[in-house]
Amino acid sequence: KISTPLSTFSLDRNPRYRNAGNFMRLSDFLDFSKDKDLSGIMISIEHAAFLAEELGFDMVDAVIKALDDSGYNKQTAQKVMIQSTNSSVLVKLKQQTKYDLVYMINEDVSDAGPSSLAGIKKFADAVSVETSSVFPENRHFTSHQTDLVESLQTAGLSVYAYTLMNEFVAQPYDFFSDATAEIIAYVQGAGVDGLITDFPATARRYKC
Repeated sequence: KISTPLSTFSLDRNPRYRNAGNFMRLSDFLDFSKDKDLSGIMISIEHAAFLAEELGFDMVDAVIKALDDSGYNKQTAQKVMIQSTNSSVLVKLKQQTKYDLVYMINEDVSDAGPSSLAGIKKFADAVSVETSSVFPENRHFTSHQTDLVESLQTAGLSVYAYTLMNEFVAQPYDFFSDATAEIIAYVQGAGVDGLITDFPATARRYKC
């Protein structure tokens, strides 16, 4: 639900922006972002199996076509990353494209063993993990830092943490409702390679 930061909290986001912005087709987004001052873009593919089996729609082929039609397959100025929780999606993309592939782990994990790391490296260049897999929480405070980021990076996988938000209900109390302090903890403290956020302007301000 876009109007609330978290489904577990009955708080709405700023109603001033309730009707601001528009949904975009992927092709429109690619055209929009191509000439922007961006280091890259990330596309997330989910429910591909359901769409293929129930609707006969191949999501992977559609994404590849949109990227080709927009010329992203012939440019090097912006990095293209494609993310999915489905390893079969990434396997198909690896066979047909040269884009950076990100395996999204949608559950809390604290470390990864050698066999798991070797398996992921067969189809992905990077891994995205929940913020709580990096800094677990106890009573809304971070309790410690796990070994997950170090293990993934040692195996040659880049690590992205998700999903950072500006709203205080989405942050551990340690950060005192300061979204920039949270970014610093993950970038400088945990050493992640990148962040996935609902507020790109905040992340860009930190980067600058």
